[in-house]
This record gives sequence, structure tokens and C-alpha cells, in this order.
Amino acid sequence: MGCEIDVLRSGRQLLRSSNVRWLIETHSPDLESECLRFLTDFGYQTQMIPNAWWRCFVPEERTKHNRWLVASRDLRKCL
Repeated sequence: MGCEIDVLRSGRQLLRSSNVRWLIETHSPDLESECLRFLTDFGYQTQMIPNAWWRCFVPEERTKHNRWLVASRDLRKCL
């Protein structure tokens, strides 16, 4: 857990490409914020994917924070 931002940092050349779309699972609020900020700095639009409705009944057991974000230069093409 916690390597999401390291992966993004190592892919700076890929981040500059206009045809890349990202789907990232984050495991802490701080890490999520850092990923969002990093992607925004590279010109990506980001959006959080809501947790599945059934998570109200079957909570995530690995961590308290488990969310997904999607990022693209143009989210209309992604969602």
C-alpha cells in the first residue's frame, strides 16, 4: 500500500502523453490528495468513482480508506 504516487512519479513521460487514461486505487486520504494534485499538475481532469452501493453492507476489510479515481485529459472520453 502507498505506492500509487511513486508509480505516477516514475511515469512522467507517459503522463505527458495525451492518449493515456488512468484508473488508480488509493488507500489513504493523504495519498489520494497527493495523486489528485499530481495528476492535475500534468493537466489531467480527475474524478472519484463512488464506492459500490453494497459497500454499505459489506465494508472494505483491508483498510478504512479504499477509493478509486479516474483521470484523463478529457473525462468525457473516459466516463
